[in-house]
Amino acid sequence: EEGVNVTLQEFDQEHWWWDTKQANDGGVMHDTEMRAWTEASAASGRASLKEVLEERDFVLTASSPEYLGRFGLRVLQRISPASRASVRIRRHRSGIQGSGGGTLAAATTTTLELRTANTLRLAVAPDSELLKDEPGAASATATIDVDGSRIAVDRFAGAELCRVEGSSDPEATCAAAPSSSGGTEPRGCQVTATGSSRHGPWALCPAAAV
Repeated sequence: EEGVNVTLQEFDQEHWWWDTKQANDGGVMHDTEMRAWTEASAASGRASLKEVLEERDFVLTASSPEYLGRFGLRVLQRISPASRASVRIRRHRSGIQGSGGGTLAAATTTTLELRTANTLRLAVAPDSELLKDEPGAASATATIDVDGSRIAVDRFAGAELCRVEGSSDPEATCAAAPSSSGGTEPRGCQVTATGSSRHGPWALCPAAAV
């Protein structure tokens, strides 16, 4: 599903067991093969978002707001608190033609795209890797495409983003409101009975409402 190689090992053991092959060898979670995999993974270092996106899309999944996220992106509120939220991150490259020295030269524009599911509110940290290594990195803002809404985020301040109800006031939508999970989540976006905010565009939460 995620485009990675998975190795499945089966062991000829009874229902309750600990040792894989010999006494105190660490068992299925920490035997010789698992230790070798752990050491190799640790030695390779933690991949950056840029490296991950060069190979495939990255999917952030969150079951609760306590999860701090990855790469500086965090899900603060879900539409349905009983279900997981996900954000698929991908780089979209499109080629354009420009003239140079009397000839046509190919150029490429890159857009960072986020596609959400069951997500109502997001936070992008000031040091988020989403805001690095993008076109115009020397500027103070980075543009992110969230479900088709292009949003300029301050690279140094970060931001909170919220689904808004069509043309409604983002400040009203982002303001503190009782959460849909009975108060267990951070202050949340307002979800109306019509559900229009569930599929509406995204906007920056004004600083006063964050």
